[in-house]
Amino acid sequence: MTATTTGAGQRLPDLTLPTLDGGDFRLADLRGKRTLLFMWGSW
Repeated sequence: MTATTTGAGQRLPDLTLPTLDGGDFRLADLRGKRTLLFMWGSW
């Protein structure tokens, strides 16, 4: 795993994450829409 920084208005690399219902969430599906991506962990 690598970490990178991205500024406001810059494109993020595409990523796919599992959803709670067993599906997939693809960031690319939101391309062209204003999006707030909020990630957290319980550790």
